[in-house]
Amino acid sequence: MLAGRPRDAVTDLTASLKLSPSNLERVYFNRAMAREDSGDLPGAYLDYRKASQLSPSWDRPKQELKRFTVVQKSPIS
Repeated sequence: MLAGRPRDAVTDLTASLKLSPSNLERVYFNRAMAREDSGDLPGAYLDYRKASQLSPSWDRPKQELKRFTVVQKSPIS
């Protein structure tokens, strides 16, 4: 990851996803960390979840997901 530049890391990792790497789960995981560092908590959660779905036996994304609390928003009517 680009140390101290999480937004640049998010951009680079997003571009690398388009190349269909063989380690997609690692790219999503790294992008989740960069998103979290840049303050994008919803994006980080989604990327940790995607990494976990792509590699169900890999425990690290599951550990990171435990730190999040998902709260349903009330519909605006």
